[in-house]
Amino acid sequence: EPAVGEGFERELLSLHDSLARDDLMILSVDRGVLADPPLLRIVLKLLTFYSTAAHATLTAHIQALKAGKQSTEERALEEQLSTLLLTHHSAVVQLLLELCSDSFSLPDAAAGAQVRAVVCQVVHQTFLVNPVVVKLVHVQRYDPRLIPMLVREIPSMHACVPFLSELLAAPDQATRHFAVLLTGHVAHAYPLASTEASANLALQRLRDAVERDDRDAIAHLLPVLPVLAETFPRAGIPEALSVAEQAVRILASIRPDPRPSGGGGALLDHVSGQPPQVALDPFVEAALAGVSAAVLQDRV
Repeated sequence: EPAVGEGFERELLSLHDSLARDDLMILSVDRGVLADPPLLRIVLKLLTFYSTAAHATLTAHIQALKAGKQSTEERALEEQLSTLLLTHHSAVVQLLLELCSDSFSLPDAAAGAQVRAVVCQVVHQTFLVNPVVVKLVHVQRYDPRLIPMLVREIPSMHACVPFLSELLAAPDQATRHFAVLLTGHVAHAYPLASTEASANLALQRLRDAVERDDRDAIAHLLPVLPVLAETFPRAGIPEALSVAEQAVRILASIRPDPRPSGGGGALLDHVSGQPPQVALDPFVEAALAGVSAAVLQDRV
């Protein structure tokens, strides 16, 4: 019979080998551990260590497969390695961003803020080491509530600038709407000529929603208007309207919430007479106040 110490050592080595092959197992610990900032730091240090080990193991496996292969087959294996690593890193980031989303519901707001700060540090390092992951994560999308915080806390989010226009032109509406919010906050952090061009495209996406009277989308996107107006109160693009002026025009073009002829009561839809999904007047008023404040501040 082996000694207890020997059995524990074998189990520990077995766990080590398992984590070296699949480091994402580390994040399957009890959620309470991940919600505790000091313990989360330890878990993420382990994740970083075993991610490096998993990378090395996978690379060694691919190198062994390449032995004796033709150059074409070697290139194919290299592409497979690159794809696997990219997928792996994006999966890690998405799991970490889920932790950030969950942290908003923690009863201890200070602990939640610390969780988000710790996660942002790790995500920033991942983006620095693997810049392509930045684009993949944003193509996949995540909780849009996180966008302002990520742009503020992760310096490497500047890597979003080159692909904002691509996201805004995506074929699916959900990605375009996500891109509008992302563009607003990235442009605010990095007010460049390229981001102003993306901001104009983002405004066009909002105009599209207004023309369709897509009230859910409008309510979702309106909060970004004051951010854009504050960032670009004047036009930096020749012969273009300023973003702030476009924002005012968009707000003026939104249909007011219809009400029954007798006044009061539930809001009615323009066509069917059924209650609409969202009452927009409060969103419009808040956005107009924000845009007006941005324009007035620029003129002072």
